[in-house]
Amino acid sequence: MTGSDAAGRQRRGPSAPAVCLPGWRVRGKTWTSGNRPADWKQQMNRWDRYYYVRVAVIIAAFALLAAALT
Repeated sequence: MTGSDAAGRQRRGPSAPAVCLPGWRVRGKTWTSGNRPADWKQQMNRWDRYYYVRVAVIIAAFALLAAALT
């Protein structure tokens, strides 16, 4: 993988969460400076926290599965 490929992949982010669980960010993508709620930054931060917790749970489950199979 070249440097430009890695940088492009990092900017786009993972595609599976975007396909499997699109509900979190769909609403945020429709916001403009005129129609976004007053607490939009808190909502985005909360969605980011949920995302990180979800990824941590997925990684932990995979690690437990790998440990159980060895």
